[in-house]
Amino acid sequence: MLLTIKTKRQILFILSIVFFSFSAVVSKAERASVTFYNNESNGKLWIHIRNPNDYYRELIVYLPDKRIIYLVSGGHVIIPQLESFNQRIDFKMPIEDLIGMYFDDGTPIPTRVFDQKGTYTFYFAGNVETEPENTSHDYIEIIYPPK
Repeated sequence: MLLTIKTKRQILFILSIVFFSFSAVVSKAERASVTFYNNESNGKLWIHIRNPNDYYRELIVYLPDKRIIYLVSGGHVIIPQLESFNQRIDFKMPIEDLIGMYFDDGTPIPTRVFDQKGTYTFYFAGNVETEPENTSHDYIEIIYPPK
């Protein structure tokens, strides 16, 4: 059975609509999140990081001074609670305990994430070393300290 060019275009058009509709629904329903909250039991400021899916395998943070802190990258994890990061995680901890890895001329340096005021960008990705258009990704900007 031969399909006409017009029929092929119609099929391609319908498939495109179905694909993009499904992508939009998944991306809205499956967003990562990063929020602050006050822990009632000890009065400290805590952070809540939520990775709702298993295709975000890595997490980095862009600090206000433009340094990059790696929290989960290439299988390396600094905080034991993030070991299962790529398996859908709902993670909470005091902000002063959130530590990642900063690389200074190739030398890894454990670094506290929240050490300055400003906007922090949490970047969730399948691979943080890949261009954003070539990997599943999401990012959340938060201001520290929260108002």
